[in-house]
Amino acid sequence: MSEILYDAAGFPMLRVDAIDAYIHWLPVTKIQFEYFLCDRPSSQFDQDWYNGILQLNPRVSPQQIAQKNYWESFITGIRPDEARAFADWCGEQDGAEYTLPTGPEWFKAYQILKSDPAREIAEITTEKLSDRTRKLLIRIDKAVRDRPRETLSLADQMLMRDGVMEWVATEADKRPWAAFGQPNKTFFANLYTPDSGQPQIPNDYEQRLRSHGFRLLRRSA
Repeated sequence: MSEILYDAAGFPMLRVDAIDAYIHWLPVTKIQFEYFLCDRPSSQFDQDWYNGILQLNPRVSPQQIAQKNYWESFITGIRPDEARAFADWCGEQDGAEYTLPTGPEWFKAYQILKSDPAREIAEITTEKLSDRTRKLLIRIDKAVRDRPRETLSLADQMLMRDGVMEWVATEADKRPWAAFGQPNKTFFANLYTPDSGQPQIPNDYEQRLRSHGFRLLRRSA
């Protein structure tokens, strides 16, 4: 059983030995990002900024999460520099290094996790979580399991497919950011699949893209 630990906002991360890091169990949620917004108020991340984010992908409370809207729990429309600000905040809170994954790291984790079966959500929703976080994770897991499919892999359960597009770092000078993942078609119709091993490279990574969120790696204790 892979080890679980928790980020600065109290959300679970799963150890993936092949990339020598922990990876967020799910794409970063609005609840997680709101902890950051409350702890680090700034003119960059003010109420007008957040209202603009919510216009792209509205907020949903944990008790309202269902198969038809679970993607509304994730923060999207985020640019890579804003995701990195959240990563820096996480590191400040617990002394570890948090980063966006590189494209090869994301894909390697995906390949491993899609070959493993889904886990019992009770293993993830431990007593260490707040009631709100536990409820959110349980509701998202139920929404994922309610979708008809032959098998449910760990990658499916962690919404590396049917979640959102996720920012990853590249080695390109002019295009340093790309994205892996696969949004739920009801949220954002997209023919892209991560199984190709090739990330999606947006024309403009500074644009706010409704389908794009992120998850982080925690690289060291």
